[in-house]
Amino acid sequence: MKVTKATKGETEAQLEARARAALLKALPWLDGKEIKQQVSFTIRFGHAVIHVDGKEREHVTGRADILVTVDGVPTLVLELKRPELGINDDDVEQGLSYARILHPGPPLVLATDGTASRLVETHTGMDWRPASQDEVALKALLDNVALVATDDIKRATSRLLGPDPKVWIEAVRTVSASFVDERTGDWTTPELPFVDGFVLPRKAVADAVEALKSGKRLVFVEGDPISGKSSALRALAGHLNTGDDFAMLTLDADSGIDLFGTLSDILSSQISWPITPHEARDWVQLLSRTGGPPLVVAVDDFDGARGSFRQDLEALTSPLFGERIRVVLALDTGAAHRLLTSGNGRSPSALKRRAPERFALTPLDDDEFATACDHLKEHGISIMAGGERSREYRLPWVMRTMASLVLADRPLEPEKVKILPPIPTIELLGHSERRYRDASGPMTNYREVAETLVEDLTSDDLTEELRLLSLDTYVVRKSALRERLSDADIRELVDAGLLHEGRSEGGEALLYPKLQDLLAMHLAHVFARRIVEDGDLAKVADDLAGLASSVPLGPVIAAYSIFVATRSHGTLDYNLIEALRAREPRREALSPGRTVVGRTPDGHEFEMTGLPNGRMELRMGDLIHTVDGEDLNSLVDIDPWMILSYLAMWRMAADSEDGDRSARLDGVLMLQIGSFPGPLIKPGNLSDMVETHSLPGGVEALHYKGIFEPITYAMLLFFSREPEHAATFAAAALERESLPLMLRIDAALTQLADFSGDASETAAELRREVVRPAVKALLKRGGEANAG
Repeated sequence: MKVTKATKGETEAQLEARARAALLKALPWLDGKEIKQQVSFTIRFGHAVIHVDGKEREHVTGRADILVTVDGVPTLVLELKRPELGINDDDVEQGLSYARILHPGPPLVLATDGTASRLVETHTGMDWRPASQDEVALKALLDNVALVATDDIKRATSRLLGPDPKVWIEAVRTVSASFVDERTGDWTTPELPFVDGFVLPRKAVADAVEALKSGKRLVFVEGDPISGKSSALRALAGHLNTGDDFAMLTLDADSGIDLFGTLSDILSSQISWPITPHEARDWVQLLSRTGGPPLVVAVDDFDGARGSFRQDLEALTSPLFGERIRVVLALDTGAAHRLLTSGNGRSPSALKRRAPERFALTPLDDDEFATACDHLKEHGISIMAGGERSREYRLPWVMRTMASLVLADRPLEPEKVKILPPIPTIELLGHSERRYRDASGPMTNYREVAETLVEDLTSDDLTEELRLLSLDTYVVRKSALRERLSDADIRELVDAGLLHEGRSEGGEALLYPKLQDLLAMHLAHVFARRIVEDGDLAKVADDLAGLASSVPLGPVIAAYSIFVATRSHGTLDYNLIEALRAREPRREALSPGRTVVGRTPDGHEFEMTGLPNGRMELRMGDLIHTVDGEDLNSLVDIDPWMILSYLAMWRMAADSEDGDRSARLDGVLMLQIGSFPGPLIKPGNLSDMVETHSLPGGVEALHYKGIFEPITYAMLLFFSREPEHAATFAAAALERESLPLMLRIDAALTQLADFSGDASETAAELRREVVRPAVKALLKRGGEANAG
């Protein structure tokens, strides 16, 4: 189709000047280039010749058709309308009809009235939106057009993507970077999963890297929705996309995802050339059998449902594709189970036969926690000694939320370090109240989610799988939530990212709250209402203890509910405190037939089963021992005192009969609970693995330096806030002649003495002059009693 230039008159020159002004306004980066505009031109279509007179059409329709060349190359068809007429789809279609039959074909159409404008790709009819509209992007577009002019689409695609991997590697790495950028905030944006500059170290990620390097084509990274699966993919991309060995493409498995359609969109947008999903599949198939770095397709949060996406995954990992394609799936355990079983739920699926490598994201282990603490220090945050044995800190969301607590209202100062307490405290939930005070939209339905969770935990038909799952994360059954929220409300929460969908291994639909601190806060308010409205405080105490034993931060939530009830009601019935105080922890051997599992300090798993006559069977690997139950008894009914331990961190006064409010309830609790002879640590906590010393009088004292128990941290807070009352409290403690109490006071004062300020000086003096001598005297007295 030959293009010829027509003669221009004065009016045509004016039109061309207006066209140039509109063109440079829409594409200012063309300024300085050799730009020519043809207001009148002819095109050859088959055996026919079409003459286009832009000046004439502008007079009749208010729209001029102008062909623009840049540096001698036909670049765009300009549909220039009279000022203030606006533009519409018809204007774009008119320009496309000319651009598509010109040869050589201009790759762009610009429709503008001098104010509004729209820039469209000729080949696709879609708006042209490269990463940046500049000369580089235009050159890439023009190069692709020139390629197609001398070759067919198949060969063009092959030449663009095949021999030189730099093109597609850059494309997929850019998409993975966008995946991270869109989800990155700071410590105070809990709705976003990533914190800028902070990546939790996970062994599962290192294991996945090694599996991919060894040639494994299918890798699962498994965990619950709040275990950090997205963060694991972020870290994995950081490993794979910084070298020359791999290129990783990270995708979200939202509903209806079309893998090859997504790939075609990515390649089209990133390399300025449109290819169809079928062509994308052909390219991947070709890529999988040629040399160069493997492409790793990483998919986040796939639910394992059967459909086109699952079929694409089965194809990618089959012999139809070569070994240069690897797949990583981040998914919950229930989804993994569905992927590995066929439709009947019994026989292995096609993916199961591919023998995927599976790596679990469990709470942080010791090495991961230590590295995370090192990373926190780079952000000016440190955790007080003893925090390394807090199970709650091993949950990534708790660590992040506690960090946001100290940073939200008190920004970091140069050369200063923020110290986190050794255990999460009820201030975490107070911080959540302030953070979500003005929450609106679907977030307000978290109250119903919390109420459903409470009902689930007390339900007789809740499976053991879900009860165990609830110990490390909040989860509700979808069927139960439907009793309180409509399907539309639930879908709104899911679409907003506030609930994650999952399934149990048994196939039951589950929902995981994304904002776990918000859910914990609502749990506290649910129980606060019970405290105020339920007249049976003994039953309320039982319910609080049940909550404390069943969910993450359970004792913290229960204690905060008492605080909220007191705040809202103005006072608190002391009978509730008495009901909790009366349930002192005790040691018991396992009842016959009951089995518990655990882990030794060196990481070996064990299993204990109760036998008749007070004996127990201990299994470690292939070894089986029978021991006396008294030698391996366990602490039971600890939760009521754990709740009171957290409550003791607040200054509380108790009314006496004469109306005197000077009696300090927090002091009473610290004296009573602090006298318990064994470690007061929530069962199942990693702190169970700290070593203890067996001391006279049946006392089990914690060995490591640091604070592990909430009651000891309550003492530290008391001494730091009220150093003027420290000596009075110590005197009251001395009167009890309790070695466990004095050891806890010693631990609190030792930690406080390491800080700076008047309270630290008072703590050091009190420890040196009063507490240490008392500990030595009590130890000596106990030793003499044993000798006698």
